[in-house]
Amino acid sequence: MIGTLSLDGKDLAGVPEQVYQTELRYETRAYYASVNMRHVPDGPWTDYANTFRTPGYTVFGLTGGFNVTERLELFGSVQNVTDEVYISNVSTTGDYSQQGGNIFTPGTGRAFYVGVSSSF
Repeated sequence: MIGTLSLDGKDLAGVPEQVYQTELRYETRAYYASVNMRHVPDGPWTDYANTFRTPGYTVFGLTGGFNVTERLELFGSVQNVTDEVYISNVSTTGDYSQQGGNIFTPGTGRAFYVGVSSSF
């Protein structure tokens, strides 16, 4: 494949080959709203021997905000709306089939964020 990093004919461990990120946003002077998506078709190899690959995933998010005054904005976000269970990161190893172990970092579940932004 184009752009694949390899070492001795093996794909680079710990890095997914493809990551698609997109956001669709509607914005006015008073408010904005958006939906975003991150899609990883195939997760990264966990080892440099390419014996185990993590599964891919797709997560969606929603973001919105509005201007209370000219200098004050309130905003909020919901990430991983569908509460997808996924592996977000791996600690690579030489050969997973020989070592195994706890090398996976789980992705964040559904999360809510709110905030205030002010300019001076």
